[in-house]
Amino acid sequence: MKIEIVNFYKALHLDNKKSKFVGTMRVRLPEIGIEILGVSISKTNRGYFICLPQKKGFDHVTKNEIVYSVFIFCDKSKQKEFMDCLIKACVDHMLKLTESGLESQEEAKE
Repeated sequence: MKIEIVNFYKALHLDNKKSKFVGTMRVRLPEIGIEILGVSISKTNRGYFICLPQKKGFDHVTKNEIVYSVFIFCDKSKQKEFMDCLIKACVDHMLKLTESGLESQEEAKE
């Protein structure tokens, strides 16, 4: 599955003890003609953590807060392929930014 990184939006200071919020990405899936906005990226001790856009709501029966994905494939194998490709594309993009010095240059300005 082909995934293109359209834009990367660097975050302002949003750190916590476990991870550092790096920013969000806009990704394109040209094979099916869609773009997903708001793919968030955090950097942890173990590497990058990628999260698809989510929505919060309430369970009408239990009144508990629930979180659900905004976008999924109906076919579980297609969803797994999508997530694997998304993770690789996002990590590759972040490594290119780091290697080119763009990420560290922006941090030095702050």
